Amino acid sequence: MSSDLRCELCREPIVLDQGRTLTLRHSGDGDGPALAALYQRLSAEDLYLRFFTAGLPPQRWFDRWATIGERGGFGLLVEESTDDGPNIVAEAGYSVLCTGDGELGIAVDPNSRGRLGTWLLDALLRHADAKGVPNVQALVLANNQRMVALAKSRGTASLSTDDWSTVRLTMSTEGHVPSWPGDRLGDGPHERTRLLVESDRSRWVGAAAATRAGFDVLSCQGPARQKYGCPVPTGGQCPLVEGADVLLHILDPSVPGSLELLDAQRSAHPRLRIVEGFEPTDDGAWHRRRDTDLIRELLEGNDDT
Repeated sequence: MSSDLRCELCREPIVLDQGRTLTLRHSGDGDGPALAALYQRLSAEDLYLRFFTAGLPPQRWFDRWATIGERGGFGLLVEESTDDGPNIVAEAGYSVLCTGDGELGIAVDPNSRGRLGTWLLDALLRHADAKGVPNVQALVLANNQRMVALAKSRGTASLSTDDWSTVRLTMSTEGHVPSWPGDRLGDGPHERTRLLVESDRSRWVGAAAATRAGFDVLSCQGPARQKYGCPVPTGGQCPLVEGADVLLHILDPSVPGSLELLDAQRSAHPRLRIVEGFEPTDDGAWHRRRDTDLIRELLEGNDDT
């Protein structure tokens, strides 16, 4: 067991009622059986949301996940201490992607859900930041509302995927706005054109076509949909805008802060190419441009660079 692997980032145990305490600690060799016991208490629906299949992984998977720290990743366990002995009621960890970001996995016992998931995720992000991991990503089923809400409560952006049944969310480990994957690797200029899409929707329908055409696409839902707001209108820096080559602004002008955000970005980044998804009409209203026209304009501009 790895109870001796706690650190100052794990903080003090939480004292509950009836002599119970919750202790946050690092996972390690020997924790595989306890992890398997936690997952055996999950429902078939829970397993499907976690693994995209209702089947339980073999024991060797739990043994490897418990020791993910030996392969560059990191794992945390929430251990409940009772009169009957310790019991793992939640776990979270990440493996390391080729971009330097982490790939998130998290599970919480059905009888312990509530604020525990948020507490655990925040602790994992603190540990990831201390280890130099800039962002943590999560590939989530689009109908997994609990996980989507948990991630978005920390501030997220969406990476493009071809599968509309899933969404790949990315969140920063040190702030409320993530950076582009690979920005901290120090490998020099990125090879593909980075397209930042600002939209009040969770994803842009043209993202797949833009990706096939050579763009890296990342979407942000703008100030009205972000819990922590957008730093740009108040003079702050946004890592996503800073790292983008092209900005596609398709926030509805009637959405609070949309036009102010666009003006602030033009002022702060005069050389940034901006494509607008709405255009004014003769009667003073706004008309949303067709996605096919937006894709055509993006591609024509990309050919010119």
